[in-house]
Amino acid sequence: MDLLDRLRSRTNDLARTTDVEGVRAAIRHIQAAERHYQRASEEGDEEALNDVIYRTNQAFEGMLKEAFGVLSSSDGNKKSPYEIEKHLLEKNVLTERVLVLFKNYRQEWRNPSTHNHLLFFDEQEALLAIVSVSAFANILLDQIVEAENFAAEQRMLAETPPAIDTSVSTKVPQPFSYQVAHMLGRFARSRHVAAMSEEGAAGGRQSEFALVGQISAFLKTVAPDIEIAREPLLGEDRGLRPDIIVRRGTESTVVEIKATSPGSKSIMRGIEQLRAYVTVGDFSDGILFFASQGGYTDVSILEMQFETTGISRTLRIVSSDAASSTYWFEMSEYWQAMSAQAKVEVWSST
Repeated sequence: MDLLDRLRSRTNDLARTTDVEGVRAAIRHIQAAERHYQRASEEGDEEALNDVIYRTNQAFEGMLKEAFGVLSSSDGNKKSPYEIEKHLLEKNVLTERVLVLFKNYRQEWRNPSTHNHLLFFDEQEALLAIVSVSAFANILLDQIVEAENFAAEQRMLAETPPAIDTSVSTKVPQPFSYQVAHMLGRFARSRHVAAMSEEGAAGGRQSEFALVGQISAFLKTVAPDIEIAREPLLGEDRGLRPDIIVRRGTESTVVEIKATSPGSKSIMRGIEQLRAYVTVGDFSDGILFFASQGGYTDVSILEMQFETTGISRTLRIVSSDAASSTYWFEMSEYWQAMSAQAKVEVWSST
């Protein structure tokens, strides 16, 4: 994996909503660090290894400044690196994954190189610094992309409020998960409308982080009384982190988001993920949402029930009916093995 290529891709994602020159400057510092490392390796210039650290430090501080501006809605140019780091730590702004990388880089490279001018770094330390700051910048940029897309979606919805939902009957009380599934279907339709307009059309596939930001903003707009938890840890297994958990009062449902159209493998993998989430987290239901680029109007919600730990649980799969109908037929044996009951609801905008 080329971490710089991933950084550039995420930067292009971010460019849809905000100025990215500061992020690109941080990327240039990482590129310069790689050149210093190459010079040290090819020419035996060990002094260049210290230059590697100085450049990765610049990238580290630059990314923190960009994050501070977005996540704290403040001007990072008016704050010192110490003030920015102090704020991000004390206000619990950074996600858990970003925080781990932040503390590691600051402890291993940033602080030693800043406070001790007599230090010398060897080739392995310089390589680790490049890899560490590149990983940190990537994961932090994911959080920035998500936050910026959340804000951009809120601004768009304030200008053009979503239409009233007529797909959910108000006569018969529906489960909370059923209501959230329909909200996600409305989001898919709103994306389709935006993609059809000249202003809403955007080239390239968006990352899942951009989508999560947009989806969270949409849900908060159409249902202001809900709360959204991002990537909460379920149980003690680090791999059990659903994309979001949506709560309203004592009700909650877990949602896994796929930034693609459904396929038989992605459906099965998504279902297995959800089965694990609802079982370990002791949820009565969960939602698998395929948020394909450009949205769709022919919304399909497949509802299936299964039993784990002696409890009946429900999964709802939200996707485009046109894209998924073939797979429902092809996976009939899988449905039978997984569930004794399954039904599909299809609704389209008119």
